[in-house]
Amino acid sequence: MAKRISLVLNDTEQYQKWSNFKNEKGYGNFSQMVRNVVEKTIDQDKEPIEKSIEPLKNTIDSLYRLTEKTNDEIEILRMSSGNNAGKSEIYKAAQNILPLILQNEKTLSEIKGTLNYNSDIIEGAITLMIDLGLIGTKRKNLEKDDSGGIK
Repeated sequence: MAKRISLVLNDTEQYQKWSNFKNEKGYGNFSQMVRNVVEKTIDQDKEPIEKSIEPLKNTIDSLYRLTEKTNDEIEILRMSSGNNAGKSEIYKAAQNILPLILQNEKTLSEIKGTLNYNSDIIEGAITLMIDLGLIGTKRKNLEKDDSGGIK
């Protein structure tokens, strides 16, 4: 059963503003306009704030990931340029070690025995790859031996 409500507008200016809005939006009459606008407002108020800002949050997260990736690429370029002599050896070692780890061909102990790098270089390369997110870390694989190197 339909219910009626009374609505009083303050003055002619407010009436004209509402009338223009009604005509611009294509409402047939004031009743349709008021019902539609009130229902939309009620629906918006029911929507949690988290849902309404989700697109913004996703954009910020994407920009953050892109910034991190760009910073990582800049670090790789800086290291590969040879400006940091000690670090470029670590970079070269990381390039040789990464395929072996990703293909599960060798353990860290086997890499240490196979490749001609000292423990500090191997450890630096592994740390670099972890920091760049190229490999994950498992503490048991990074245990130190008695000499302080990687087991």
